Amino acid sequence: MTSKPYTLKPEYKNLLLCFIEDDDKLDVIESTVGLASRRGNRVVLSWFAISSVSLFATYASLFSITSSFLKYSLAITGICVYTVGSIWFNCMAYEWAVDSSFRAVLGAMQKVDAALQSAYASPPRAALASELLKCAKRIRFFGSRPGFRLHMQIIKQEARRASKVLRDLIYPAMLGNDKELEELRSVLGKAAVEIGTSNWVKVCDLAMETGQYQADQIHRRIFSSGRLTAILILALTAIPAIPILVSFFKIM
Repeated sequence: MTSKPYTLKPEYKNLLLCFIEDDDKLDVIESTVGLASRRGNRVVLSWFAISSVSLFATYASLFSITSSFLKYSLAITGICVYTVGSIWFNCMAYEWAVDSSFRAVLGAMQKVDAALQSAYASPPRAALASELLKCAKRIRFFGSRPGFRLHMQIIKQEARRASKVLRDLIYPAMLGNDKELEELRSVLGKAAVEIGTSNWVKVCDLAMETGQYQADQIHRRIFSSGRLTAILILALTAIPAIPILVSFFKIM
């Protein structure tokens, strides 16, 4: 049984019409984004299975197991599996980076029309800025692999540069005139095409002039909400096993 081919939504196709020369490139985008989407679904399902098994093992050791040795073994195994699974899930984000980044950029493009002819820093512009932040975060997924080797370090560096290009667009989104918003739309459209054809590194060449807005630099947060959520879930998983671990070390 073959899976149904991925097709872009009509509204997405309409957004890209001005930036695609021929239908062949559109086919490439659909193929590339569809493959990334399927890979992402597989990773998410695997992560769900890993987390379910680890949580079951941890809580079973608390409420269902009477053997002390088995209780300690299950608790330690559950925590270790969940920790390794969390690290693996974050390192595999590059598998669906094309899909998530592509959708985020097109989502930002859809917010441009509402921002046109609106007051500076108005709610429509704030909504556009929020979407641009999401774009910057998603494109960093391309560099999510551990950078122990030189080529991985280069990928991480280019992912940071590409995300900075999109993050800098927040300034004209909040404070720019309509001409600058139209230029911003063009940058996003070209970025969507480059991402959709796996040429995401070229996003670095689409930088828009924003120097007049950057007298005060906005510092990037060390911990994103996604990372904090993962840490919180890990902590909640480990807390019930703390008494077991304390008892185990006392016995030793």
